[in-house]
Amino acid sequence: MYISNPGRKARRVMADQNYQTQNTQKNSFQAPTPLPTPSLPPTQNSIPFQPPQIPTETGQGYIIVRVSTASGAIPLEDALVTVTSYKAQDGSDILHAQKTDMSGLTKRLPLPAPPKSASLSPGNGKSYSSYNVRVDKDGYSSQLYINVPIFDGITAVQNADLVPLPENGETDRADPYNPGIFYENENPNLESQSTDN
Repeated sequence: MYISNPGRKARRVMADQNYQTQNTQKNSFQAPTPLPTPSLPPTQNSIPFQPPQIPTETGQGYIIVRVSTASGAIPLEDALVTVTSYKAQDGSDILHAQKTDMSGLTKRLPLPAPPKSASLSPGNGKSYSSYNVRVDKDGYSSQLYINVPIFDGITAVQNADLVPLPENGETDRADPYNPGIFYENENPNLESQSTDN
């Protein structure tokens, strides 16, 4: 005996509709939404080359040359003092050329030197600049001082004691092997005064 069940029929119709809806969604292809194209970094050709920033700050030191004779007892006026770069051993790079006054002194001559800050941290190289100082005067033997150190903010005093030439023009020295060239030590120990005066 067959008994009609209307509720069962309604449930079956709903199940069939759900099945068709799910199958339709499964079988229908939907293209994925395209992602935005990422912006690529600019190529190397479009970026101008920027070298690393190297501090170009330079300090300034000073030198006064005191020229005398007779073991420093007599100052020599009008002695020509020439300051050149240490690298130019031939004297071609002249930075200062000046004559001494009646006290045997030059004016205070400014020279470039590494800044004081360079000596505060290790690995920055030398904390001073090196220069050559040549002293000439008629009737006296010339003298050349090599590797004279100059520090930022310091006034160095270079003493030059000239030896008179005899009448024959030859150098009359106790040490014939010393041609009047003096080399400063690699690690200078200078008597200096501050520029605050």
